[in-house]
Amino acid sequence: MDGTVTPITEFATGEAAYLGFIVSMADGQYQTMSVPVWVKSGKTGNDLRIVGDVGVSAPMRLENPPPAKAKLTEDVQLAGQVKDSLLAPFFSAWGASNAGQLNLVLADSAGPRARTGLGGVVTKPQIEKVTVRSPRATNTPSNQSIVYQDGDIAVAEVRVTWNVPASESMQTSGYRVDIVRNSGKWLVTDIRAGLVDREGAASSGSGLGSATDLVPGAASTRGSNDGE
Repeated sequence: MDGTVTPITEFATGEAAYLGFIVSMADGQYQTMSVPVWVKSGKTGNDLRIVGDVGVSAPMRLENPPPAKAKLTEDVQLAGQVKDSLLAPFFSAWGASNAGQLNLVLADSAGPRARTGLGGVVTKPQIEKVTVRSPRATNTPSNQSIVYQDGDIAVAEVRVTWNVPASESMQTSGYRVDIVRNSGKWLVTDIRAGLVDREGAASSGSGLGSATDLVPGAASTRGSNDGE
């Protein structure tokens, strides 16, 4: 969404507006689009409907963002430790909303986002990349080994490719997974969707969710159909 909202006052009930979007096309080009939408209540938004034709106009000029500097230091060794032992089983259970399996990898303090899952809408998660950053790594001199203790926390930036049965496609998504060390093992406490491209190249077509990765029929702005 490009942030533009133009109210529509013609409807007797509910709320409506033209919402502006920048849409990445399959050929790597961008277009500016306006979508008229109506919702019964702006406070809930669960019954959003498109109420007219989508408008297409000239593409908006996009600047390349600068690199985003992380606040915490990366721990490559920890990333290797938790990828298969914690993150892989967590995403498998979370994608299926398998409460029994989730209980094996969740901390007692885990919030509802980590416990709810996706209900099988996507399946067969493949972890493409893991970067783990932590306060302990940040506060440890570069010439010393990082030693964790119970109660230490870290954030895993995870790039996952899902199978999407409904559209017979693959979808790559980014997540920030909060983990905590408890009784000598790492457990998940929370998960947040979305992951910044720290290389600053998303708008030029080489970062997460880039235009060059869009394939017609895919479930998101990054992915490819089976057999192509």
